[in-house]
Amino acid sequence: MTVTLELEPELDSHLRAVAHAEGVSVEQYLRRLIAGAVRSGPAEPALALLQEWEEEDATEDPDEIARRKRDWEAFREALSRSHSSSRVIFP
Repeated sequence: MTVTLELEPELDSHLRAVAHAEGVSVEQYLRRLIAGAVRSGPAEPALALLQEWEEEDATEDPDEIARRKRDWEAFREALSRSHSSSRVIFP
């Protein structure tokens, strides 16, 4: 299939620079980009689920917010202590 797109000069320039930086032609870069988007499918169901979870977990209770913050800090510290790299995960 052949597709022709008219791009604004700024977008065209940026596209060419990104493709060049990756060492591929614009056509190859666009093929990879399109193939990745098509294979991954629509994101709407996943985004809707994340939104639903966020709404379920929403709270204005100061005690619950404080507990969640303590849990996050403990989780963050555990990750930083237990990973095998010397790289700091959460500075």
